[in-house]
Amino acid sequence: MKLGCCTNMIGTPPDSLGAQYIPLLPLCGYDYIELSVADLMRLDDQGFAFLQNTLQQNGVCCIRCNNFLPAGLKITGPQANPQQLDVYLSAAFARMKRLGVQMVGLGSPGARNVPEGFSHQQAQKQLLQAVQMMEQYARQNGMLLLLEPLNHTECNIMQTIGQALHLMQAAGSDNIKLVVDYYHFRMQNETLATLRSAKDQVYHLHFGMPPQRTYPAERLEEYRAFLDVFGERLDTLCMSVEAFSQSPAEDIARFVKVFAPYQSAKNL
Repeated sequence: MKLGCCTNMIGTPPDSLGAQYIPLLPLCGYDYIELSVADLMRLDDQGFAFLQNTLQQNGVCCIRCNNFLPAGLKITGPQANPQQLDVYLSAAFARMKRLGVQMVGLGSPGARNVPEGFSHQQAQKQLLQAVQMMEQYARQNGMLLLLEPLNHTECNIMQTIGQALHLMQAAGSDNIKLVVDYYHFRMQNETLATLRSAKDQVYHLHFGMPPQRTYPAERLEEYRAFLDVFGERLDTLCMSVEAFSQSPAEDIARFVKVFAPYQSAKNL
């Protein structure tokens, strides 16, 4: 299992990407960085070129991306605009391709949350249409699209692994898989049995420690049980820490130490 860091969760304005932590990642043993697409798209051409150069100089690759859509780009409800989404996707995938991204996850609760009073049945249709549009761009650019179930405290649509699987199947493409976040998994009270039933469709993992979505402070048996579900597939997966921190430099270093023993299925 490769370990990565979603630096946008610890980034602060004007560095919302958390690019200041890029040099620290290889020193601490990380295999890659997971960057926020929404924040990537806020960079002008000069800023994006500077980011690319920073990654290259530090030997850090970006094989995963998170935070796909900005909150203002609605994909459900009366403000959903497929034409606007199409324009965004064209530019976003162009930038991700330049970075060498292999998989992008659709979390983005702000964009997908169903407005109060709006038909959830209609919202499900809108979400499916948006996912199918994203999948087309992902396939054309040699990437996988990953659906992420988000817990009920953050999102009111596609909250469970089962619902994400249903949407994946409705979209009808083997280029769509799942990303499971330990934080959402626990907050939604999902079971290991449910995770086990979907394990072959899970292609990426996120980690945050509930209930405050923090970095882990120590190694716990529950982490081993979660990862053990994947068996030998664990060796082909990546897991990014996606969590908040009051002491980012210390937590970034500690995360690798906590999970290093679990990087191989043989050690579980």
